[in-house]
Amino acid sequence: MGGYEIFIQNGKKATGIKVKEFIQKLNEVDAGEIVINSIDRDGKMEGYDFAFIDMVREATDVPITVLGGAAH
Repeated sequence: MGGYEIFIQNGKKATGIKVKEFIQKLNEVDAGEIVINSIDRDGKMEGYDFAFIDMVREATDVPITVLGGAAH
């Protein structure tokens, strides 16, 4: 999944974990939902990162909720 990485502590701390690896682990533990937030778009109202959303969707059948980037 490209250069996408998991961040914690409100986006302040990089974990070194790639999104694809993390989603594989979530699939293994039967997660009920995945919440993704494009922190680089959060609050900017520039629209969602649909390429990222599509990559996540292709990696799992778990329902996803998307945050960060909504525009009117």
